[in-house]
Amino acid sequence: MSLVPDRTDIDTTLSDRDEFLRKLIEQPRPKSKLEEGVECSRSTLDRALRELAEANLAKYKNGLWQPTLLGRRTLQNRDEYLDSLENLSEAAAVVNELPPDSPITGEFLIDANVHEASSTMPDAVTKTLLNSMAEANKIRIATPAMFTVLAEQFYEWLDGDQLECLEMLLSPGLFEETQVVLPGFTDTDVVGSQLELYSGPIPFDFGLWIADTGEAGVIVYTDQGIQGHLVNDRNAAVEWAHDQYAHAKQEVLQTGSAKS
Repeated sequence: MSLVPDRTDIDTTLSDRDEFLRKLIEQPRPKSKLEEGVECSRSTLDRALRELAEANLAKYKNGLWQPTLLGRRTLQNRDEYLDSLENLSEAAAVVNELPPDSPITGEFLIDANVHEASSTMPDAVTKTLLNSMAEANKIRIATPAMFTVLAEQFYEWLDGDQLECLEMLLSPGLFEETQVVLPGFTDTDVVGSQLELYSGPIPFDFGLWIADTGEAGVIVYTDQGIQGHLVNDRNAAVEWAHDQYAHAKQEVLQTGSAKS
């Protein structure tokens, strides 16, 4: 007979006996001490320990109930999974404006800081975006849209030599629209050689930026403006952003053109 517990049994037992297993992970103890730490009847405690043992999540050894390695790691993984669901739920108000086949994955969404635009003060979210970029020496951004405040801030940073490099991938037509708003934006006498600008089709519907090599963000647009943005400095998130940016740049170079 196989001693490997059924996956459904493990999930059910973790949900039902979470408190008991956590107590054993805190400190292995005899049943009498566990009874003191958990408010339940003796019959409930007996049943909980039996179910944990049957699922190979806990065992009785040398007079003590203690977690198995499976029990410890399974509970840890479950907690991480539930945390990730909470992260995804927090991001929903912003990212659900994107198509369901958007390339944004859990690698970027987990542990991201979410900033949703307010209906009463919609421009406040742009300030949090600019604050995220303010300390960077190099910024790369690929975007199908642009809002004036961001373009003006980039221009100011370039003019004041606050940026060593700004590399931009803009969708067709956006370059010309930016020049109308800021005629000197691509003037090398003003911004020097710090600006690298390319125009071509962007293969996603959101703005993607990378500050230096340690932080990345996503900007979600709507027909009315900006829905919000997300910022993440986890290695997995930044690696995802680098991959997406490299893909976008390859697409732009193949079908678009360099503007500066």
